[in-house]
Amino acid sequence: MYTAQQFEHIFENSSYIVEQVFERAQYTDAETLFQAFVNEVQQLTEAQQVALLQAHPSLGANIQMTNHSVAEQQQAGLKQLTQEQYTNFQRVNKAYEETFGFPFIVAVKGKSADTIYALMQQRLTNTRQAEFAEALAQVIQIARFRFDDIVGVSV
Repeated sequence: MYTAQQFEHIFENSSYIVEQVFERAQYTDAETLFQAFVNEVQQLTEAQQVALLQAHPSLGANIQMTNHSVAEQQQAGLKQLTQEQYTNFQRVNKAYEETFGFPFIVAVKGKSADTIYALMQQRLTNTRQAEFAEALAQVIQIARFRFDDIVGVSV
């Protein structure tokens, strides 16, 4: 049987999602549990979903973040940016946040810093509605990667 404590970090600084799912039921099947997490995110109000997005750190930023985010950004090379790359990331991050009202979110696993930067520039051209949906999809993908790491699924 799974416990809320096992999964409290799959959503960035938003353990309340996990807690709410476990308040409703006990889970022994991993896929059923993950789908319950997805359903919980989808049932949040738009304001709650925006808060979930805003709980994510800006990519490449030198700020305090969860151990999961540090490890994921490290793997993608975002902690070894040159000064020029760092400046470029900060410039595009700022433009993105000013445009959409939340930080750029992407599941960085398996992506390089250059790929992530190109995605940032490309997604800046999205409508807010399209980008909001994409950012939520990325939150779910990040949660999936973290969930699979916890339950021992190889990707």
